Amino acid sequence: MGASHLDIDTEQEIVIYYLLKPQKIDVATIKKATQSAGYTPSTIRVRLRGQAARTAQGLRFEVDQSGQTFAVEGKIDANKKVEVVGEITSEVGTLVRLKIDKVTLLDNDAKL
Repeated sequence: MGASHLDIDTEQEIVIYYLLKPQKIDVATIKKATQSAGYTPSTIRVRLRGQAARTAQGLRFEVDQSGQTFAVEGKIDANKKVEVVGEITSEVGTLVRLKIDKVTLLDNDAKL
C-alpha cells in the first residue's frame, strides 16, 4: 500500500493519507504503519464512491474502483451512485464495518 503523499496537521492532530491508485483499504496495515511511526490511530475516516446494495447479510457498500465491500451502519439508499464519508468502526476478517456520516448523491454520469 503506497501513498502519493501525507498531510500532517499537528494542530488538529490529523494525518491525511492519499492513495497512489485505487485499492482496497487494509485497516491492519494502516494501523501498523501509524504505530511504527509512533502514532496511535483513534479513528480512520474515509471518503468513498460507489453504491449500496441489500444482501442476505444486510446492507453493504461497494467501492466502484477497488470493489471493496463494507458492512454499513447509517442511512443510505441502495442502488444509487453516491459518495460517502464515514468512519471505519471495526474489522472482522475481511469484513470492514463503515459508519456513514454523510451521503452525496452523484449523477449517473459521475466518474467513479
